[in-house]
Amino acid sequence: MNRRHSPFYLTREQRFNDKFPLGIVAVLAIIQMITTFGIFALEIGHIIINIQLTNLFAGIWTSIPFTILWISMFATGKSLIENK
Repeated sequence: MNRRHSPFYLTREQRFNDKFPLGIVAVLAIIQMITTFGIFALEIGHIIINIQLTNLFAGIWTSIPFTILWISMFATGKSLIENK
């Protein structure tokens, strides 16, 4: 019988599941998503109000990695569901 992962990997994965249950991962992903949308909306509002004082569109630049983060958090939560 072929195993996909070594026993060390399975115990490490189980330790992660024990420390970070699905509820915690989902709450963190939702908080990251709301924060990202807030940062992006505030930056757009700031650009509309006064374009001369923008700070190199930092809100738009920071929303890119934040978007990657909350999408990967949702993917981690989905993998936790599939492994059960």
